[in-house]
Amino acid sequence: LGMQSLLESWGCKCITAMDSDQAPASINGRVPDFIIADLRLRGDRNGIDAIRELRAKLGEIPAVLISGDTATEQLRKVSAAGLTMMHKPLKAVRLRALLNHEFAKKQRA
Repeated sequence: LGMQSLLESWGCKCITAMDSDQAPASINGRVPDFIIADLRLRGDRNGIDAIRELRAKLGEIPAVLISGDTATEQLRKVSAAGLTMMHKPLKAVRLRALLNHEFAKKQRA
């Protein structure tokens, strides 16, 4: 299953975008509950910047990065940005646990 299919099978409504420039048009004024971004995006863009840009426009939305990259430098950048990274191949059970945790926090707030 692809990421979108997996999330939709859990009852999530997914909006996909290739980069943070495309994302605001894709979400059409709605604020997402969660952002899942790949660390590596097209060109010289990365998921850290995309999450930062989306949060600047839409508020402090919970987010996670996904990547197959385990280079120490990349891990440091992710950590310095205060973000969590899940490594590919992504285990569905771990993603589900993360989403459940974030939504439980949101319900308590």
